[in-house]
Amino acid sequence: MKILEVIPNLLGGGAERLVAELSIQLKRMKNIECEVVTLYDAVGDEHLLHLLSNALHVTGLGKKSGFDIRMFWKLNQYIKKWEPDVVHIHLGVLKYILPSILFNRQTKFFVTIHSDAHRGKG
Repeated sequence: MKILEVIPNLLGGGAERLVAELSIQLKRMKNIECEVVTLYDAVGDEHLLHLLSNALHVTGLGKKSGFDIRMFWKLNQYIKKWEPDVVHIHLGVLKYILPSILFNRQTKFFVTIHSDAHRGKG
């Protein structure tokens, strides 16, 4: 099984730490491949990047500040290329992943809300 974790960046916060720890544990499991994709270039907390760099591959997609329409295409292309069975979405990625959900019907998409659901921004 191939699992793709998608998060805006790895700047040290709770969601970022969860993605790092989860990805490392998934990678250790038999028959599971895991990769992490960040919308911004793979910039993040040095500790999290160190944890991840020793365990698995992190790819940054080069998002610009503010709304970046290129992310629709870049995310969809990455998903097509890597062909994950599951895409796990975190924080503000949902708005950029919607076209990929439509075009990749065999892939399962899951969103984790990392805040109070009434106040969360997805």
